[in-house]
Amino acid sequence: MATEKTKKPAYRLFPAVQLVSEYAFLMAITYPVGYAVSYALAYALNHYHVSCSQSSLVLRCANLTDAQDAQLSDLWNAILWCAAVQAAVAVLALRRRLPCHRRGIRRAFAYVALVATVANHGMYASTVFIFLLAAYPGPGDLPVWICFITVIVFCAALDLLSFLALVFLGGDEED
Repeated sequence: MATEKTKKPAYRLFPAVQLVSEYAFLMAITYPVGYAVSYALAYALNHYHVSCSQSSLVLRCANLTDAQDAQLSDLWNAILWCAAVQAAVAVLALRRRLPCHRRGIRRAFAYVALVATVANHGMYASTVFIFLLAAYPGPGDLPVWICFITVIVFCAALDLLSFLALVFLGGDEED
């Protein structure tokens, strides 16, 4: 009786690879969608001649220098390229049957997708910081700063939890 092989369960109690890959894919989609929505909003505001105002909380004029404008453009370019890589790797990590039959390949793809997610969050934090310095420089704009920084800290916490889930709970033995 002791020589019998014990059967492993067909499912894992906590599918870390799948959850982290879905999180990375969701984050990869949010960047192009957010960029498209902001571009469409800027186009509509310009088309209907809605002007910005320094006294407005929502439609604040961002007085960007040429260097800041170029830096934001480069950062958004990098974010969109990284989001494409992030989405592709996350989809590979979500696939159950890969042509390669190596153990742990889905887990490795999940790590790469998470690295791309962390890189995108870092670049996004840089763009937010540049924009906040240009549009909301005064001490009266503290609530706006707190809102943006809260979102960035929340994303960083999700990234950390995803990494810890992969390290301590992840593993795809059923591959």
